[in-house]
Amino acid sequence: MKRLNILFLKYFILSILLFVPEISMAVKMNDGRMVTEKQMLDSANSYYMKASRENHLADSAVCYFDKITHSRNIKNQAAAHLGLTKTYIYLGKNEKATHELYLYEDARNTIEYENVQKNNERVKRNMERGKQMWSNINSLFVVLLIIFLLLVSIGVISYLLIRNKNQKEALLRIRLERMQELHQMYEAKDQHIKDEETHSIEDSECYQKIQQMITSTSGMQFLSDEEWDEIAATIQKVYPNFEHRLYSLCKVSQHQYHVCELLKMGFAPGVIGQLTARSKEAITSTRRRLYEKSFGKKGTPKDWDDVILSL
Repeated sequence: MKRLNILFLKYFILSILLFVPEISMAVKMNDGRMVTEKQMLDSANSYYMKASRENHLADSAVCYFDKITHSRNIKNQAAAHLGLTKTYIYLGKNEKATHELYLYEDARNTIEYENVQKNNERVKRNMERGKQMWSNINSLFVVLLIIFLLLVSIGVISYLLIRNKNQKEALLRIRLERMQELHQMYEAKDQHIKDEETHSIEDSECYQKIQQMITSTSGMQFLSDEEWDEIAATIQKVYPNFEHRLYSLCKVSQHQYHVCELLKMGFAPGVIGQLTARSKEAITSTRRRLYEKSFGKKGTPKDWDDVILSL
């Protein structure tokens, strides 16, 4: 029984909610009748059309139209203001007709604005549905496209890596061939010329200064920037192509270049370590790394010394 009462109450509330919109659209007349706004609007228009035959009906049309201007339905309001405009023109009340025409235009603008908003919402919903549909239909295509692009990217990267590797190997072969040519040229050089080059280095002022530093009892002194410039100028004078040939093999840091300069002047690794504030082992490691960097394969420190000798 209790369940039946609850069910009846639900249906009663639902009936009231369904009936409320109909009541809200109805208007109570002076005689107590309830008529809808549409019925009242039809009646007002009918009175206006008959006003030319029965003048008293124009006042009834004004009354009906005026009631509908308070409607919550903006379209009914617009129709009522237009009806009042025409009726007031008929009655010769131009000021009121102008006022009602202004209200009619304002209502029409509101209607157009609402229509635009509704159309925008409709278009937005359609676009969202279209996007969702496109997403659902083409999800597999998108996945396949992504896979395809990934495969293409992998292929392109692999090709570039292989090409770069081949170019690097070709460059290393060219360096080795060039180095062999330089070594052959050095071996073919007349011993008298070699001796002159060696004497030119050993007789230079910077070489003698370094020898004094090595044999000095006051301890090893480090070379200044000016002294390094003197060393570079001396080597450039005796071996004009040394710097160009060295940098054609690989890029070297300032420290590495100083090591190569001292090797070219004939100093032992231990002395070079003292002059550059490095250990003998560090100089050995530098020579080994420079050979591997230049030719792409491992070599001994002595191999790099032979390269420097040939430059």
